[in-house]
Amino acid sequence: MAGVKKITVFFYFFIILLFAQFGYGLVVRECYPGFMMPGFSRIDNDGKEYVTYDYILWFETKQAQRDTINLVDFASPLSKIALGRAIDLAFFPTSIQETYNGSQKKYYSIIKALIGEKFYQRNIISVRNPKMSQEQIDEFSSWVKARVARQQNADVQSIHIEKISIVRDFVSGDTLSTALLNDYDF
Repeated sequence: MAGVKKITVFFYFFIILLFAQFGYGLVVRECYPGFMMPGFSRIDNDGKEYVTYDYILWFETKQAQRDTINLVDFASPLSKIALGRAIDLAFFPTSIQETYNGSQKKYYSIIKALIGEKFYQRNIISVRNPKMSQEQIDEFSSWVKARVARQQNADVQSIHIEKISIVRDFVSGDTLSTALLNDYDF
């Protein structure tokens, strides 16, 4: 009889653990191993097109030479997603788009209803979109400049970052249009 109770307790503990992992995945928007895989942008759309967001980095040297930087090469060995998130938090905090799909909106509304608006804003929204201090933004800016200078073997005077949205065809993946959302110079 004691063995059956242990198995029952373990079963319920496992279910609670799965729900906790699910909630954590929603809060921090991890793209894997979360159940809903929110990092993939083609989850919830009309089946015709989908939108992705990317960044274009330009640098200018003291000799007035201007060139672009491939964000994938620049990010290595870091993740492009992590670097993009840091760029968003540092330079474009007000333009962070909500990219929830239909299922996520339903779960977020359930979480908000359970914990209340005040706790939802404090514990979910502030964790997902933390505010960076000016000192942190300056430190990140100098890190980006130093990394560009090291990778390009150039004396970098300024950096220009553009945040763009790219609309793609759902089936073929071809780019249908691009639009500049915001830009930042430092």
